[in-house]
Amino acid sequence: MEQYFIILLFIMAAYVGMGNYVYFKKVLPQLKNENKNIVGSYSPSVQQVHMQQYVGILEGNNERPWFYYFLKYNNFIVSIIFALVILFAITMYKQL
Repeated sequence: MEQYFIILLFIMAAYVGMGNYVYFKKVLPQLKNENKNIVGSYSPSVQQVHMQQYVGILEGNNERPWFYYFLKYNNFIVSIIFALVILFAITMYKQL
């Protein structure tokens, strides 16, 4: 069971690391070029709004960078990770 925890921890760390990289290095600079009033945030809800604005810009310009689908399906990815965490918690609870 510990290997599942390590795999899940790795998935979560990869998601957070990639999300922060894409947000602070790709999304935020582009949004600041478009609108000078944008301020970076560590709040997931604010980051989600900024990411969706950036997806709109990319779709308007018909651009598809390597991280486009990460931004577009971010809510789905979070749902999958959350479901895995809940499944892991239920499995651990049943073993008690």
